[in-house]
Amino acid sequence: MAIPFWNPTVRRSGMAATLTMVLLLSLLVPLRAAASTEILICRFVLGFQDIHDQVPQLVGECLNNELYDANGAVQNTTNGMMVWRKSDNFTAFTDGYRSWVNGPYGIQQRLNSERFAWERDPETPATPPLDSSYMESVVLVRANERDMFIVRKNGQGWVIEKGEGCLSLVGSAGGTVLVYSPGSFGAAGSKIIPPQGDECPISNAALIGL
Repeated sequence: MAIPFWNPTVRRSGMAATLTMVLLLSLLVPLRAAASTEILICRFVLGFQDIHDQVPQLVGECLNNELYDANGAVQNTTNGMMVWRKSDNFTAFTDGYRSWVNGPYGIQQRLNSERFAWERDPETPATPPLDSSYMESVVLVRANERDMFIVRKNGQGWVIEKGEGCLSLVGSAGGTVLVYSPGSFGAAGSKIIPPQGDECPISNAALIGL
């Protein structure tokens, strides 16, 4: 004898199958959402993380991970873009008009159309960049139009006579400058590179305080 369609056994079996299907779907939805969340996760690393950690409100949050090509890498943020140039290890954040460059003096701000004295401009590659291994950061004790008194990291005090330039240092004290010495410290070919303004040659350097 055929079982009627309304038989309770059949109805209970159908309801159980429906509940099983609903349970499986409820388990799948969180898994799909988690997978989508993983795809959207990004982070700052290496030089980009260094800049972000120093000026997080300026940089904002990342929108994607680093994108690499033969020239370096970029990374979009909510406030602009991180840029790394492979040829000279240049790292900066830009909002499209200004740049915050992470260099030997820490993070410095400039217009995109400007360059610091220690920077190599990629638009003028005929002028080779200075070898950073010959650069030394020193403390500027005082400076006038003719000479300056500096202290090296080893504690040595030097009086340096300079050529034309470095006008931004006149009257300065307590900051740091870079000394570029391809040979011995302050010898021929050496120069002073200020944080701002033009560089100047060193005409003579004398050690004091022995």
